[in-house]
Amino acid sequence: GTIEAPDGYEASAESVAPLQMSPDFSGTPFHPKEGTVNYEPTSGTRRPPLKGVLVGGGFVETFAFGGQEPAEGQSGGSSVHMQAPLTPLSLARAVGISSSAFSAFASKLAVAGVPAGAKFDPQANLWPVTSGRFPGAHPAMTYQLGDGANLDNTGLLAALQRGASRVVMLVNADRAFDGASVDLCAPGADVEGRVTKQLAEKFGIDGDDGHFGFHGHNQVFGRAELQPLLCDFSRLQRAGRPLVARRRLLVERNVWWGLEGGGFVDVAFALLSPSADFEAALPNETRDEVRRGSAGSFANFPNYRTVFQNSDITALTPRQVNLLSAHAEFAIRQHASLLEDLLSR
Repeated sequence: GTIEAPDGYEASAESVAPLQMSPDFSGTPFHPKEGTVNYEPTSGTRRPPLKGVLVGGGFVETFAFGGQEPAEGQSGGSSVHMQAPLTPLSLARAVGISSSAFSAFASKLAVAGVPAGAKFDPQANLWPVTSGRFPGAHPAMTYQLGDGANLDNTGLLAALQRGASRVVMLVNADRAFDGASVDLCAPGADVEGRVTKQLAEKFGIDGDDGHFGFHGHNQVFGRAELQPLLCDFSRLQRAGRPLVARRRLLVERNVWWGLEGGGFVDVAFALLSPSADFEAALPNETRDEVRRGSAGSFANFPNYRTVFQNSDITALTPRQVNLLSAHAEFAIRQHASLLEDLLSR
């Protein structure tokens, strides 16, 4: 998820923070930019700006997430007395938060002085975990929460925060990989716009900010490392194979995400894109339906739209889900030795 902004304030690239949710612990394990953030009021609400707000700094056990700050022990501990939240962080709430891609945009709107985010965005009381660097009491505030894709749609950055040395990065791309219009293996090849921003932004390319997302702080690998990866993808694509490639990369320092950098991570990049070999292995009836493109029942396959793929806003049909599942299984089996070597060490 994403911590967008307090109620009545706008999400911005310089204030949003990731929200990590799990059955055991939830929260934000660091302070964005290793400091405090500022919030501007939603236009039309006539509220004063909020300056020097401390966000994140640690986790709380999930059963207590969303309650008031503790009277004592806000810096953490094993026996801190907590008030129960009015509404626990259930699986349904977590799914709702992670599906609210509109939250950042809604935080910027107001109708008759009433902020839209306060009406439509998921909400929770949040308070920071303090420390010797940021001491004192910091009261809980009601925050607007949103889809984690507002910041990072892959989970890679959270894995790096935990010090992972081996990662399988599943890039469920919003569009197919463009490995044919230019020779991506040629020296100095232009790589901008060739692959989904979900991947390119990790290399400092195409990491822009907009109404629905803030991705300008997501670089963790050297810019020059992207072309060799895309070269591998283009060769796999020409051979008809699913796009899975492995790289050992140096992690760069990223203050926004609390990454010190300097270490290496072994990553298997799995990029969702059409595979000629997979389509050739399908039954004739299914293959013919895929090749009908936008006129068929598998339009956009495998890069289905996240909204309005069908008449329902977000739903996929059972046939669409089953075909996508088969595509993922095919990719795993085709690259089984690579994945086994990465994960079995």
